[in-house]
Amino acid sequence: MYLTDAALLERLVQDRLAGIAANVRAEGWAWVDATPGMTHSDLHAFQRAPRERREPIKREAQRIEKLQAKLHELAEAVDAALDAEDEDKADALQEEGEAVGEQLQALEDGLQDYSPNVKAAAGAIVTIDRNGETVIHRGLMREAEAKACARWNACGRVSAAKAKPETTTKARTTNSPRSPPCLTGWRSG
Repeated sequence: MYLTDAALLERLVQDRLAGIAANVRAEGWAWVDATPGMTHSDLHAFQRAPRERREPIKREAQRIEKLQAKLHELAEAVDAALDAEDEDKADALQEEGEAVGEQLQALEDGLQDYSPNVKAAAGAIVTIDRNGETVIHRGLMREAEAKACARWNACGRVSAAKAKPETTTKARTTNSPRSPPCLTGWRSG
């Protein structure tokens, strides 16, 4: 199937991205842009907002504890298999340990989130990748926002080199940014 009406296609894309951007905006971000095309170099114009580890809820804490115990068991079993010179068993146990480790890492990654102060200053961009999938880049700070937040230390430390924005496959509409609390304080202070 081919679409010959480019204007219609662009409108459909913008409408789709705008809907996703509205959902992202509801998360509490200071600004959300939606654009069909975003290059890697375009993203480098933004600084990355820091994420913080939140405390796990009871279910998450129990799951983390079980996975850590399983990793410990597997490590002991690998050592025993190596002592018995059973390399096939040790390799199989090592692979199982790697899978458990990946599950544990996924849980730990899920505990990383942006603080309300960071969300009040930072934003997100909803776009489409080269495969046609919607992608959301969260935790982006424009240069002025990052400088003001760093100056007033209201948003925590922002490091473009260390902090990593959250990127999920999903949507860009332009929304004029609200003044984040750290910028508001700077203007009125």
